[in-house]
Amino acid sequence: MPPAYADADWSRVRDPKVREWALGIDARCRRRTEGTMNWALAGRGALMVGPRGTGKSSAAALCCREAVKAGRSVHWSYVPDLCDQLAGKPAERAQLVRHLVHVDLLVFDDFGVRDPADWEIGFLDQIVEGRYRSYRPMIVTSNHTPAMLAADPRMARLVDRWQERTAAALIVLGGASMRANGRGWA
Repeated sequence: MPPAYADADWSRVRDPKVREWALGIDARCRRRTEGTMNWALAGRGALMVGPRGTGKSSAAALCCREAVKAGRSVHWSYVPDLCDQLAGKPAERAQLVRHLVHVDLLVFDDFGVRDPADWEIGFLDQIVEGRYRSYRPMIVTSNHTPAMLAADPRMARLVDRWQERTAAALIVLGGASMRANGRGWA
């Protein structure tokens, strides 16, 4: 998790659905081999959307903190940086994809910040599909609505998988940017 979100606080989360989702994090991350799979929650992730500065990444960080408290593994990826990593050597890329498929909770932060190339979408789809098949949840944050993302035919498959399972809870965060709170330019 990026250090910028280390001081994230539940009191600043504008939608109670975030905390409700986080309360079930342990059940959402149970592995099939544990024998205590909660099929009602298994792999049910969250898609957090809203304008810039509305607390999506902070909310995701708080959910990650809950997962770590529950003894679950977490990986945070800022999507533009992840796409750059996927451009690396094939062996390193294969190892990264395997890791991202198998970590208990995966965060795709700022999905849609840049227009991904077709080959990048292919690797992102491979990761999402692997998580979809193994009932592993994701948290995806984006400034785009699901409809905006699905309008790009290249993204439709990812959005479909998220909607069904890996990021099934849609949490819309709104309001004015919290970054402006008296700071910045006058």
